[in-house]
Amino acid sequence: MEQILAIAVIAFILYFAIRMGSLLWRVAGVLIVLYLVVNYHEVALNQLENFVVNPDFAVLWDKISLAASGIWTQVTGLFQGVSA
Repeated sequence: MEQILAIAVIAFILYFAIRMGSLLWRVAGVLIVLYLVVNYHEVALNQLENFVVNPDFAVLWDKISLAASGIWTQVTGLFQGVSA
């Protein structure tokens, strides 16, 4: 599940860097993505290898639903705090 969140964060950073239009922001976005890839590629590859060796879709679905509910709780908590 961490890989999906990491991919979402990387995609958001790239989208933000491209939409800003400034060369400085684009370079900063690319550097951040490279930093994330360099630091976390081994972890992602190990988890992917473990899933390929032992594909357990029930556990994967549980992790996805747990992460989605946690994100939903955080987002709704943020908006509850703003509206209060």
